[in-house]
Amino acid sequence: MYTVYTNSTNIKRYGRYNKVFQRYYCKDRNRTFNDKTNTIFHYKHIGLSDYFIAISSIYNIMDRFIDK
Repeated sequence: MYTVYTNSTNIKRYGRYNKVFQRYYCKDRNRTFNDKTNTIFHYKHIGLSDYFIAISSIYNIMDRFIDK
């Protein structure tokens, strides 16, 4: 695992975020980050499982139109 700030491995686990995502502490920058940092889900308040359900639903609908 690398930090999102310095790409070093100088990190430690730092608890959990919303009981789901692991939090980490960057020892080089004295900052915390989690699994969603620097992803499209970073500032979203919707859970990842909700995104996967939505994507799956869209895929199933598109699959029905393609089969016709």
